Amino acid sequence: MTATPADNLEIIGEEETDRQHKELLEKYDEFMRAVDTNIHRRDLLKMLDYLDSYTKTHFATEEKILKDYSYPDFSSHAEEHRQFLGELWLVKSKLQTEGAMDEALRLTIHTLVRWLSQHIGATDKVAGDFIRKGRERSQ
Repeated sequence: MTATPADNLEIIGEEETDRQHKELLEKYDEFMRAVDTNIHRRDLLKMLDYLDSYTKTHFATEEKILKDYSYPDFSSHAEEHRQFLGELWLVKSKLQTEGAMDEALRLTIHTLVRWLSQHIGATDKVAGDFIRKGRERSQ
């Protein structure tokens, strides 16, 4: 399962953020494939460390842009980010303590990746449309 096509991804309309979207989708897709092929837990945890750090960086970058443009739905958008990070933390915690990948954890990971893809394709797209309209008005 691929998270979403990452080519030509322009969601927010800010080069850095859209590049990060592409990177996130590619890396989460790699992680999901690694989960499905049962690679060693240590390697999955390394991947999760990277994903956790990169996701936090991306969310902070995106939230700064949304604040800069006074995005009216900022609070709920940022709350979605916090919820995702909380779920990611739970996955990491469970993987650290349980040792083996069980079907419930595998399903949780697939759900997280699907959620991220949908968040970028819907919630971030709405925010991007707002930002583009704001730019057009200011020109």
